[in-house]
Amino acid sequence: MGFLLFGIALPALLMQGGGVRVLVPRLGEVRLATCGVLAYVVGLVTLALASSLGGTVLGLLLCGGGLGAYNPSASALASMQSRGADRGAVMGAYVASASLARVLGPFTSGPLYALIGPSAPFLIGACVTLPAAWLVRRAGSAHRGE
Repeated sequence: MGFLLFGIALPALLMQGGGVRVLVPRLGEVRLATCGVLAYVVGLVTLALASSLGGTVLGLLLCGGGLGAYNPSASALASMQSRGADRGAVMGAYVASASLARVLGPFTSGPLYALIGPSAPFLIGACVTLPAAWLVRRAGSAHRGE
């Protein structure tokens, strides 16, 4: 189990530890955050459908890489969306909403697993997460004044 969790941690660490620094100048925060959300969603679907250890590892790597790309990029976007005087409140709301999601996900996953089946938390998580790609694109458009 520890090695499987390492499959999420390693790509997230590599992405946040240097990958984002290389990719942001090439893609920008909006594209990188959008790609991160989409990689995470694909990872969740892969985990739901995985019938082998290889599929499970692939799903975990996609989830970890997606989170590693999304988190710093979304944080930067939230910061850029705010004016100087409001930045603390905006970042506080951003961090609070992310913390709430990290609590609600595990809280709801157990009952979904028990009531619907082992794939349910991953598939429902993918469906709940997918709109974030649209929200990131919208926030990027608002930042650019489009």
